[in-house]
Amino acid sequence: MNFIVRFIVFAVLCLVCVFEAKAVALPETSFEEVTDKLDKNGTMYIYFSPDSSFKLISEHFKLFRKMLAAKEDIKPDDKKAADDLFEFVSVLTDSSGVPSIDGIGLSSVQTGKKMFRGRLYFHKKEESEPSGMIWSVLNEHPQTFYLTDVMPADTVYAAGWFFQPRIFWKWLEDAAMQSKSEKAQQVMSAIKKSFETKDISWELFLDSFEGEFDFILIADSRKKHPVRFGVKAVDMEQFDFAIVCGVKDDTVFKTLRRGLNQVQPPVGGAENPCRLQIPFSNPELPWLKPVIVQEGNRLFLASNVETVERLLKPSDKDLLKNTDEFKSLADNIPVKGNSFEYLSARLVKILITAFKQANESPSRREFAESIENNFAVGFLGVCQVTENGFISTFNVTADPAAMMAAKTVLLPAALNAGMVFPMFNDILERNRRDACAANLKELGFVLKMYAMNNQDRFPEAGGAKMIDELLQNGLIKDRAKFNCPSGRPYAYINGYMETSNKDIPLLFDFPGNHGGTFINVYFLDGRVQGYEMHISNCVELINFLNRQFNYPPELYKQLLEKAAQLDAGK
Repeated sequence: MNFIVRFIVFAVLCLVCVFEAKAVALPETSFEEVTDKLDKNGTMYIYFSPDSSFKLISEHFKLFRKMLAAKEDIKPDDKKAADDLFEFVSVLTDSSGVPSIDGIGLSSVQTGKKMFRGRLYFHKKEESEPSGMIWSVLNEHPQTFYLTDVMPADTVYAAGWFFQPRIFWKWLEDAAMQSKSEKAQQVMSAIKKSFETKDISWELFLDSFEGEFDFILIADSRKKHPVRFGVKAVDMEQFDFAIVCGVKDDTVFKTLRRGLNQVQPPVGGAENPCRLQIPFSNPELPWLKPVIVQEGNRLFLASNVETVERLLKPSDKDLLKNTDEFKSLADNIPVKGNSFEYLSARLVKILITAFKQANESPSRREFAESIENNFAVGFLGVCQVTENGFISTFNVTADPAAMMAAKTVLLPAALNAGMVFPMFNDILERNRRDACAANLKELGFVLKMYAMNNQDRFPEAGGAKMIDELLQNGLIKDRAKFNCPSGRPYAYINGYMETSNKDIPLLFDFPGNHGGTFINVYFLDGRVQGYEMHISNCVELINFLNRQFNYPPELYKQLLEKAAQLDAGK
């Protein structure tokens, strides 16, 4: 009997639960619409409904805003400025079009031995017709990109967008007005006024763009230059870049020329007045001579004139689209789009190779090789606007699912390493500085012993010859003692006596011994002083010390001359 009663009670409860479940309507999602755009039976198949995430972010944003308003240690003016900013960001977010995304899908399927095709789809809510900036700022219809037909074969990165700057500006302007943010309105007003001072209409400037914006990065393997990584220089490919804009007329070029206060362009001459050299000079980057060039309805901001010429007059033998790497990445990828992105595996390999050449640490080199093996990938993707959202189709030479998993594991590890390594390096650097000071004191003592046996005179010869003299006199047994723990030698100011000015820097670190941020100095009276400073040569150190000790003019002149000889390697 008890069993029967329990069974009846259980059955009644089940019926109640069923009726309750029917009474509660589950929220509808865009699962079918999104997954219909994805590739099934691959290595990854993900659907995500972001509504709850958007709500959670919005709630935290409001909570943080309330917490800031409740703080008593903030001045009223600062509170108002912060509240204005919060309101401006809030309006921007609401009108951006992001909240109208009701579904995100991502899939990956293997199409070859080392090739995967991925699809990323953003679905827009059907009822959101004025749906926000992101759905209107791109051109309505996919188009062919100018850049894809002229990219040189050694291109390592490129991206392009069909983008409407006027719509983007109106979004910012409307948000500033709606939020009543004084700061945002002031900034936007200042931008307009800066154009008016050059007698240029801001409205005409925006309207003069045709809509296509491209960026390209080229690593020219035929040209290499020494590039400094820390204290070591390594040979790297010459990196050139160009930003290319579609324009309707010469309004943008004239605006840039006036902005640079250039009345007549110094390059191009009378036969091509639309070429403008940007004032820039860096001896470590001799090829970097930025120019602005307009040719027809294309405006180029490039690293040098040669880069512009390569894009304007492409050679069939030097086109990326004819390379095997690009052809395999372009397989089954749409030719037309609203945006595109290309990445060559060469870019990561070039950077990792330089890093390995600059670092002798086996652990760092092993870590760099791991990064190269896992993240030196080729990628080509094209994004297209659809009736109900955006879809990006891409080919990549590594499994996106595996890369996402690796990033999930590596990101927290990288964040932890980012916190631990600086602390660890700080400890090592402090130890190096202490060892360096002890080294200098020991060497200074040796020099004083030498002076005692040579009528109070320190060695006349500098550098390696001074070390040879100390070795021959049996005062030191190891040439390495003249090196800082960083591995680089010390500088020696020669030609003085025990009775000379006590503030003469007899021995000191060459600038760069401690990463270019610290220098130990052994003075003639036997004290060692460490200085936190950023200087690039010995002459700058003497100038710094002169401000501290106010050397007599003749001594100051001598020290500068000797420092200049040290800088010249004499």
